[in-house]
Amino acid sequence: MNRNLTNEYIVYCFRVFAAVPTAPRSPEAIDWSPSYVELSWKEPTSDGGAVITGYIIEKRDKYRQVSLEGNNTLVLANTCLLTYLFNNSVMWEKAMETSDPLCQAKVVNLIENMEYQFRVIAVNKAGNSEPSEATKTIITKARFRKCLFTLILMQSKKLKQGVISEIFFQCLVAPKIDRRNMRDMTLTANSMLKFDVGISGEPPPTAVWTVSGNPIK
Repeated sequence: MNRNLTNEYIVYCFRVFAAVPTAPRSPEAIDWSPSYVELSWKEPTSDGGAVITGYIIEKRDKYRQVSLEGNNTLVLANTCLLTYLFNNSVMWEKAMETSDPLCQAKVVNLIENMEYQFRVIAVNKAGNSEPSEATKTIITKARFRKCLFTLILMQSKKLKQGVISEIFFQCLVAPKIDRRNMRDMTLTANSMLKFDVGISGEPPPTAVWTVSGNPIK
């Protein structure tokens, strides 16, 4: 409020508009399993002048297709165009949204042994920030493995009780076949058959393929 030359008061009104936040820092996986990934990240350097109300977590998987509206598949012949699309929203999908400013979230209902990347968007009353940098590729698999410990006891000549001389351990994970690329096929004689099939286990299993009980070489 101020006075002018005629002793009248002039009232000034100001309106402050909030801006969208800056992008959060790149998230990191702090826990994972075959069906979920838990992420943590650092808040944006600027909240845009308004309190951050939550975060949007986006994901993309190894096999996600690049498509346009109307379910028309886009054939990419230009490497630069492919790079642009890969780094922008056309290949990302919303995984979840939080309703608080906590910089941590758990993305569930993921596909086992799938390769995922995640990124985070901050939200305030002015809108959404730019996405963060993407995480490193994360594979949804067991983080901790059940281990079988074998102890070898050796009788000491000087001591009456047994003492542990060596400890051997082996982590065991049952063999598993990724069957997503497997399907029934009809072949002609002397034709080649190729399957892209992932096999996992610990120790690494040896694969033997058979037809009617007969090994394929």
